[in-house]
Amino acid sequence: MKFLGYNITKDVQVTDQLGRRRKSSQQYHQLEQKFRTLQDMNKLRLAIEVAGNIKNFNRYDLHAIYREVIADPAVSAQWDTRVLKTIDKEFYIEDIEGNIRKDIMALFEAEWFHTWIRKTLDSYLWGFSLIEFGPWGERGFEPYIDTQGYYHDAIEVVDRDYVKPEFAKIVQHYGDDMDGPSINYLSDRLAERLMFIGSPNLQETILYKIAGYGLLKDNAHKNWSEWAEVFASDFRIGKTEASGEERQKFINAMRDMGSNGYAVIDVDDMIEYVGVNRQDAYKVYEAFLDYCDAKISEKIFGQSVVTNNTGRVVGKVGEEISNLYGDSDAKFIQWTINTKLLPFMSKMGAEVDGVRFRYDTTEKIKLTERAKVDKAIADMGYRISTDYLEKTYSIKLEEYIGVPYTGVKQEEK
Repeated sequence: MKFLGYNITKDVQVTDQLGRRRKSSQQYHQLEQKFRTLQDMNKLRLAIEVAGNIKNFNRYDLHAIYREVIADPAVSAQWDTRVLKTIDKEFYIEDIEGNIRKDIMALFEAEWFHTWIRKTLDSYLWGFSLIEFGPWGERGFEPYIDTQGYYHDAIEVVDRDYVKPEFAKIVQHYGDDMDGPSINYLSDRLAERLMFIGSPNLQETILYKIAGYGLLKDNAHKNWSEWAEVFASDFRIGKTEASGEERQKFINAMRDMGSNGYAVIDVDDMIEYVGVNRQDAYKVYEAFLDYCDAKISEKIFGQSVVTNNTGRVVGKVGEEISNLYGDSDAKFIQWTINTKLLPFMSKMGAEVDGVRFRYDTTEKIKLTERAKVDKAIADMGYRISTDYLEKTYSIKLEEYIGVPYTGVKQEEK
């Protein structure tokens, strides 16, 4: 049986003349236009109902709302901050005896690995990530061009609209049910290039819990913009008894005087705006936006105040809580690497048998503070190893002369 050019009953790989795979999982489904429409709370409720339909679990509308929410700079910035707390950590590759394997570590000091971490942690946002790997090369996973001429990065996520984790399938159209045309991504043939991370449970995802606040915030922005357009600048009101061509000339003159609003009325007419004399009306929108941002922050970082206008974490307590999230994410990534990624790489031909990945999650202190601690230990009579000093302070130590070195050569007596 063939589907989209694949023989899904036999193990067939499509390769180029060099023997490298060129078929992409993105070719399993039908490419369709993504539409951006005005979203509101009613659409969110309906999208959740459709996504939970036990016959086809259609997430298309729900994911459209998620894309609107994640486009918010505040949401994306906070999520990037959380992801960077994992990417920025030092890591080691060790063998069974605990020796550092720098040769294998070099494979992970590459762009594909950072991309894989991001896509893996994105499963917290969306609920799941079906990651497709490019062919294995000398420097790790590499990009490629598929049989239809499309370029693919070394690490990509199969479009979530077409992935039905409840059935472990990639469907041809996002609305297809469990009986429609599909490919099982857990099959032996596809397992050689795909890795599923996450859960089909909608309620456990971050975007599911912040989508409502995101839509309310977006609507508040629109309402504030409309208010500013009408009331944030002065009006020009022109009164005239002219008619016909003369009246039109008067209207044109009012229009050309500036970009703010204007009106042309008869001398006996009157325009009145009720309730717009409040100078602080904008605070209603500002306070509501702050409220939505706080609720979104609580879900991403477990607290309502995480970053200020500079993007830096606010306060010692806020920093400590955000670091707890970073350590927790690092443990998840470490477990996933040791149980999924390393075995996957081994099957692809990488020589990674018998090693394990480990993040350094120990608390880091500034070098100035570290130097005070080291000096206190030395004053207690303990000798500090040369290797430790060189590694910690990135300096090269020469011969120890036993007295503080001033840089001035002392004369012999």
